[in-house]
Amino acid sequence: MIDSFSNLHLALRSLSRNRRFALLAVVTLSLGLGIATAFFSVFDTILLRPLAYGDAEELVIMLEPRRSPTSPANFLDVKAAAASLSDLTAATPWAPVLRGEGTAEQIPGLWSTLDLFRLLKVEPALGRVYGPQDDSRRVVVLSHELWQQRFGGDEAILERSLELDGDPHRVIGVMPPGFAFPPFWATDARFWAPFSDPHGWDHRGSSFLRVFGRLADGHDVSSAQAEVDVLAQQLAQSHPEFNADLVYRVEPLSEPVVEDIRPALRTLLFGVGLVLLIACANVASLWLTHASGRRQELAIRRALGGRGWTLWRMGLAESLWIVATAVGVGWLFASWGLEAIRMSAPPDVPRVAEMALDGRTFAFTAGVGALLCLVFSSVLPLAGSFGRTRAWTGGSRRTSGPGESRARSMLATAEIAMALVLLLASGLMAKSLMNLWRVDSGLQSEGILTAKLPFGGSGVEAREDQNPFFDRLLAEVNSLPGVRSAALINHLHLGGDIWTQGFEIEGQPVTNSADAPHASFKVVSEGLFETFGIPLLEGRTFEREDSAEGRPVVVVSERLASVAWPGESAVGKRIRRLREDAEWIEVVGVVADVRQWSLTDEPRPEIYYPYRQNPAYNWTQTSLVVATSGDPEDWVPTVAESLRGMTPQVPFVHPRSLPQIYGELLWQPRFSASLLAVFALAAMALAAVGVYGAMSFAAGSRRRELGVRAALGADRRQLVRLLMGQGIASTCVGIGVGLLVALALGRWLESQLHGVSPHDPLTVGISAAGVALVAAVAAYLPALRASRADPVESLRREE
Repeated sequence: MIDSFSNLHLALRSLSRNRRFALLAVVTLSLGLGIATAFFSVFDTILLRPLAYGDAEELVIMLEPRRSPTSPANFLDVKAAAASLSDLTAATPWAPVLRGEGTAEQIPGLWSTLDLFRLLKVEPALGRVYGPQDDSRRVVVLSHELWQQRFGGDEAILERSLELDGDPHRVIGVMPPGFAFPPFWATDARFWAPFSDPHGWDHRGSSFLRVFGRLADGHDVSSAQAEVDVLAQQLAQSHPEFNADLVYRVEPLSEPVVEDIRPALRTLLFGVGLVLLIACANVASLWLTHASGRRQELAIRRALGGRGWTLWRMGLAESLWIVATAVGVGWLFASWGLEAIRMSAPPDVPRVAEMALDGRTFAFTAGVGALLCLVFSSVLPLAGSFGRTRAWTGGSRRTSGPGESRARSMLATAEIAMALVLLLASGLMAKSLMNLWRVDSGLQSEGILTAKLPFGGSGVEAREDQNPFFDRLLAEVNSLPGVRSAALINHLHLGGDIWTQGFEIEGQPVTNSADAPHASFKVVSEGLFETFGIPLLEGRTFEREDSAEGRPVVVVSERLASVAWPGESAVGKRIRRLREDAEWIEVVGVVADVRQWSLTDEPRPEIYYPYRQNPAYNWTQTSLVVATSGDPEDWVPTVAESLRGMTPQVPFVHPRSLPQIYGELLWQPRFSASLLAVFALAAMALAAVGVYGAMSFAAGSRRRELGVRAALGADRRQLVRLLMGQGIASTCVGIGVGLLVALALGRWLESQLHGVSPHDPLTVGISAAGVALVAAVAAYLPALRASRADPVESLRREE
């Protein structure tokens, strides 16, 4: 124990005499550890940590392919028959308008069956949760955030009646802080209420329920999947008109949380690892420099009987001081970095509120620090073995042996290679993001403002009230100076849900609903296509005369027309929905395709219905689209005030411009590209420092040679070229190795790129040139300084 303290004391004295080395090593290592620690917290929270529910590893989700919901009747059949799943719960989003307490506000929430909280095993912070005793839609459980923000944390909230979409709901409980369900879909749910389908539970024609459950004792995901496969086949046989080719997929509840972001996180984890490795290589190079100045001391210790174990303990003591200090400073850097990630991360990043520097994160950082201590502690005895005889026989203190020179060269080469890989990945992600921004969505984005208008409980839910309300609304907005046009649509393209339906084409009878063509559909006002800038390709768009009294009409997309009537004109053709009482509807126009879900998905066939004919869909929310002559964000107060003047009962919700919608859609590639750019810049800076340090030492170790050459007439240019030769060689080898590694990893990165090859020649060339330039500057500066030294003085120092 005394010997250990003595070693620590001697190590501290040694480092205090070499403050420059100690400071550079701590700062470099702190940067690498800080980035690694902050990102580990992100990675751990999203991918590794269990969800915040009781026995979360047992929770599963059951959905149809493409994460589609299921019908109420199918849910009940599976719930009654499944032995491998318990507490099966169905849920669907509900976003009512809260009135009667301040201004009207739309509150996102969730309808669920009565098993929800028994499934999750989470107790409320206040009051109780609903269960079998609450077979009614008239109770509600609030999130802690909603309770604090809307009701000021008033504990008298229990039993208070809230008006949601015009109906009174009694508050029975408040959930604990941070509780959210589901953790991936409808993540902004701020309350939960029992669900009761007003149309009954025996219909299969509409699918809107997401199903959650818990694995029963003795079952795992594979056995549950096997049972559900059998149940799906039985449902397909018993109800072929609705369930033909029905397939269910059972997977852990955590899977949808991370499925979309997992590839990006893995790429970023690889980038973080490279930054940390570059920082460690930099510190190892610094340690070699530090150890080379103590070569005579190390040789004397060996001559006096000191063994490798003694030198290793000396190195361990010094590395403990350096690494421990770097861990502390790196923890501070990590706290700043994690706060920056939390503030800049889009709301779609899962579990962002849970990210924190906690015990798990500290254990990771401490473990990495312990490993680095072991690695760095071997540098001192290794350096002592380089040129051992030369040091003892009076060789120059600044002359390095071939082993040390090779070690420095290899470290510099590795840093350049890793920096190139990161810079190339960052460049590819940036170019991919630019390509996504350039994707033609089919919509005119300039000057377009959108907003949701929920009118549930406002007095205009009835069909006979909707058309007059919409007419007044459009007339009011269109009369505003600077507004070019305004229109309505039930769900925005790229900004809302996708509603799909099967349909029948006249002359092409359908015998099975599963074989019928399907298309997404929108319900829109006249002027929508002109407002959005969607080109009319054939026929006409909707007119005011397309009302409930007129003949039923639709407008279809180019994709649907080409699939339904290839080589023919779609205008004048007729389709009808898959319903016994459905009437034939005439196609009066064909418009250009629009992307419905994302900028990377191909446009799907689409049908547009005129809202005046209100085709059997009773709206509770619509979206307003306004084409303005200036910045759409400047028009938000004006349009909102016009709406309040008409009816204060309909709130103006989530106003956004189309570029804002695009930005929300592109949050993941933007998030990945931004972090990779930060990592690449850090890697470039560290690599430049590493090359600079290696060249500085190389120039110092060749001071005598340079003095002789200068005395014999060599000019500065020749000396600079001589010194830079070693740096250029390391740079070229590093770039070559980096390109080989990048090419090998190209297929791994390809899934995250859009419109750009992982071997894109321009990006590869620019990245390689950038690394070469930075390395050349880092090598040139110490070479230039060494070439300016007085040869006489250099020779005198070497004597």
